[in-house]
Amino acid sequence: MNNKWLIFFGIILVVAIGGGFYAYREFMRKPKDALETKAAYTLSPAEISKSFMDDEQKANKMYVGKAIAIRGIISEIKTDENGNRTLVFYDSTLNVTISASLDSIHNPKAAVLQGGDKVSVKGFCVGFNRDELLGSDIQFNRCGITEKK
Repeated sequence: MNNKWLIFFGIILVVAIGGGFYAYREFMRKPKDALETKAAYTLSPAEISKSFMDDEQKANKMYVGKAIAIRGIISEIKTDENGNRTLVFYDSTLNVTISASLDSIHNPKAAVLQGGDKVSVKGFCVGFNRDELLGSDIQFNRCGITEKK
């Protein structure tokens, strides 16, 4: 009978150590860097705006949660109280704003950018907010700058 209890507690100990190791690795895991991820699509602000305005459900399936590269001219750069930057692209034909929130590790590279610069950024599409009165908005997060022209 003692051998059965010893084997039982040995199995419990192995499972607990394995579970603890797995939990530690998950807790310490860093989010994916968008620049290390292959872009599913490379689009201009006008192309992605038109896609969302024409068929929002289809565009959500195509873009949301995927790494997307956007090439265009920066309309504005917003900086929050923590120094995090958001690049804003604007499609005036459809009244749509594309907001690309930069990952904090890419903020130093954005310090030299200004409105009117042509850049390519890659980030993960979060979603689309339709607002006919104030203008619609497409959100990207964890973005990085791939090139400045």
